[in-house]
Amino acid sequence: MKKTIILITASIAFCNTTPNEISKDLIQTLGKNLKHELKKGGINKALKFCALNAYNITTKIQAKYPNATIKRISLKPRSPLDKPNKEETIILQTFEKLKKLKLKPKNLVIEKENKKVIYKPLYISKKVCLKCHGNIEPNSKISQTLKQYYPNDKATGYKLGDFRGAVVITLEKK
Repeated sequence: MKKTIILITASIAFCNTTPNEISKDLIQTLGKNLKHELKKGGINKALKFCALNAYNITTKIQAKYPNATIKRISLKPRSPLDKPNKEETIILQTFEKLKKLKLKPKNLVIEKENKKVIYKPLYISKKVCLKCHGNIEPNSKISQTLKQYYPNDKATGYKLGDFRGAVVITLEKK
């Protein structure tokens, strides 16, 4: 309980514009590409694109910011690469609890010895997100595509406004 209280207090802290710019760059780039794929070939094409390109896009965005590392985490990961460690799990659970209390913190900033770690919470904010993250019919084409590219997918069953996870940006101090 003590950790939760500390994290709730810390979650109110805001970071400077650089981490916000980085997370905005990542989310907008991923979103723009997914929107393009949706228009070009529908949900299944967008799912395939995401499975094959999301991490490459994240790497390209990260390359633009030499002192930063970027990753996405979730309590219900689509990919094992998005699975949080113990500390990240506590942070995500805290964001989820705050959301249930009708609070939506902007960022959580944790200062460590030689780095600053910024957690930018993500919410299901658009109806289009529910096409892949909502209630998926068990034997639908979307379900089959998810099983093909994400055999251990846990990232479905969301509703509009639900807490989805976080973008984690680690900035090395100079």
